[in-house]
Amino acid sequence: MGKPKATEAKSSTVLRPTSEALELALEELQEECAHVLHLMARLRGLPEGELRDKLEGELYAALVHLRHEVAQALKEWAKQTDRLPDE
Repeated sequence: MGKPKATEAKSSTVLRPTSEALELALEELQEECAHVLHLMARLRGLPEGELRDKLEGELYAALVHLRHEVAQALKEWAKQTDRLPDE
């Protein structure tokens, strides 16, 4: 697999210029953010019990995964920035 190419982004991309790897990392970050927000919404007002305990564990795991997704997105963004010409 070669180095991801910097591309002039289509209108559906988040950043311009971008790369496939960066856009994928941002997409995965968006999905994980949505998952965390969904879990938080479910937990609000939920009484003590097994379901709450289970969801709190899922939220913790999702937050750990979110941290990984953020790191990956920042890594890909740095690679993209490094490819830009100095102005």
